[in-house]
Order: sequence, then structure tokens, then C-alpha cells
Amino acid sequence: AYILGISYYMNRKEPSNILGLIFGTGVGGGLIIQDKIVLNAEVHQYFEKFMKDNNLNEDNVEYVTFYLSTIIKNLIMLLNLDKVVIGGYVNKVYGFKESLASKIELSSFYNVRIVFTNNEDAILLGLMNYRKNYKFWK
Repeated sequence: AYILGISYYMNRKEPSNILGLIFGTGVGGGLIIQDKIVLNAEVHQYFEKFMKDNNLNEDNVEYVTFYLSTIIKNLIMLLNLDKVVIGGYVNKVYGFKESLASKIELSSFYNVRIVFTNNEDAILLGLMNYRKNYKFWK
């Protein structure tokens, strides 16, 4: 639902590859490749245990962002991602966005945009527009 909502907000004009991650009591995620939702992508599992064991706070921002950036960079290169959208409580922790963005820098070959969002309606919007966005599964 989160990736459907993000997709709706982005109002994309061209096919794109998007990874959406939302951090809350757990980690949720979704993946769109060439405008098609990848069912059962389970990308959140790369982050779930680590985040459960290392709840982000101002004291461990550098440690957590180092781990997250390593996984995200690998996914960017593997899946040729255009955008990585990150939502949830992590964006409210001081220094998180700047630290993560600085660690994800890649060569200009990868034209990826990291988007930090505080949009709390993305999941609801994704669920409400499920039928409208059903084309992603066809």
C-alpha cells in the first residue's frame, strides 16, 4: 500500500524503478520496476532485524545510516533504481537525512534521487486507490 501511495503522489510520466521504505514499529517496503509493482519483493527484510536491534536515535545516527546506506546502494545498483523514497519516524531524527544522503553518493552513471518524505497518508492513499492503480498488476 505504501508504494502505491507514493507512486500516486509522484505522478510519474515515464516508467521508473522505485524503492519505497517506511520505518515505524517495523519496516515496510515496496518495489516498482518499469511501472509494475513487484509482488512479494520483501525488500524490507534487509532492514527489519537490524532496525529492531538498533532503534534509531540521535546517538547512533552514523552507525545506523552506514548500515542502511550499504544496503540501499547495493539495491540501487542491482535494480537500477531511479528513486528511493524513505518515510517514517527516521526522517524526524536529527541528522538522519543528511547522514544517509551523504553515504549513498554513487557515480553519475546512477541517476538516482533519494526522497525523504513525511507524508503519513501514503499508505491510506495507496489502499484507497488500489482499484485505480490495479493496472500495475497487469
